[in-house]
Amino acid sequence: MYRDQLEDSNNLKERLLDIITHDLKNPAGVISGLAKIVREESPNNEKLNLIDESSDRLLAVVNNATTLCQFVLGEAITLKKLDLVKIISDVLPEFLLQLENAGMKLDSELPPQLIVHANPIIPEIFKIYISNVIKYSSDGKKIVVELKKD
Repeated sequence: MYRDQLEDSNNLKERLLDIITHDLKNPAGVISGLAKIVREESPNNEKLNLIDESSDRLLAVVNNATTLCQFVLGEAITLKKLDLVKIISDVLPEFLLQLENAGMKLDSELPPQLIVHANPIIPEIFKIYISNVIKYSSDGKKIVVELKKD
């Protein structure tokens, strides 16, 4: 009985992974492709730039959800060489408005480069940490992001 329930649960997870990777990725890819084509025709159109950047973020969310599903299903997750400094430097500006609204400051002490073998989902984990610090810390505090190889 429990074995059947476990198999049903795993089958449901696998179907969810298929839905995410196919049914969401395809239309998001079409939007992204069209946005890039139209953006080339009007590179100074801020609305088109926003659509293009947002569609890229949507594809990243779908890819990250796929990775999380693979992890939950016990499948191997691909590791790549990544520069943590670049990742963190790209993520931090996304929080400037939230930091300002919370009366918080952010300082970063980053080396020139730090290459690691990690899954490309790592920026999302860092975003969660920063978001939680902003959400659950007192106003007027300072966040210091340090990156050291240990």
